[in-house]
Amino acid sequence: MDWVHYTNSTEAINGIIKNGLLINPLKRNLMHLFSNSEHFKDREPQQFGLTSLRKEGIIGSRRHIKHFGNLGIVFNSEWVINEGFKKVWYIKENTRRYKRLKAFFDIAEEELRHCINQRSPNDAFLNMAYTNKAVAGVLGAEKYYRFLSAYEYIEPAGNRWQNEYRFVQKDPFYTEENTTELIQSISSSGWCNDLMTKKFVPSDVSHFVTQRRYVDVFRNSLPEEYKDKEVKWKIYT
Repeated sequence: MDWVHYTNSTEAINGIIKNGLLINPLKRNLMHLFSNSEHFKDREPQQFGLTSLRKEGIIGSRRHIKHFGNLGIVFNSEWVINEGFKKVWYIKENTRRYKRLKAFFDIAEEELRHCINQRSPNDAFLNMAYTNKAVAGVLGAEKYYRFLSAYEYIEPAGNRWQNEYRFVQKDPFYTEENTTELIQSISSSGWCNDLMTKKFVPSDVSHFVTQRRYVDVFRNSLPEEYKDKEVKWKIYT
């Protein structure tokens, strides 16, 4: 099996090689299935950034490369496991998995309210617990902490075709920048680079994949330290 991160140009591939995989604070757009609370109006839980790989066999997904690009970096399984990538759950409303998770959320939210009510009512920091599991943990809301941990790895059922494995940013990272702004900023120096990209080295990369007609262009575009990596062609259906 291949663990692949696809992108759409040789420039993007070289940017990823130089800077790392972009940690993107994408919205999952799923909290409406659990709550209509104002606490989730401006920010989703754990919206601190993530990056993803697709797990696939010898046949790739035409739909996937049409959406993300047809140039792929294939990572070694050892790196993927050691770095903590986890399989995404795809949920659909009214299914058994969803109903169990919703029931757990209701219990967890009540626990969180109880924890908050034990503290000063004028402490705005407490409400951060609704979207930040570190704060929920400090307050002692163990079940809510567990719900937010699960929420980091769920997606709508309609995205199941992506077969995604996800790395999530562990530290709270609040940003209002969009994806384009983040891509522009990762080349700048500073401590925040470690929060915005997932670094790797040549030994973490197994090979590269693309459609047959792009193999030579792809191979010729790679930087010197990756010239020994094979560029394989793959059938996409």
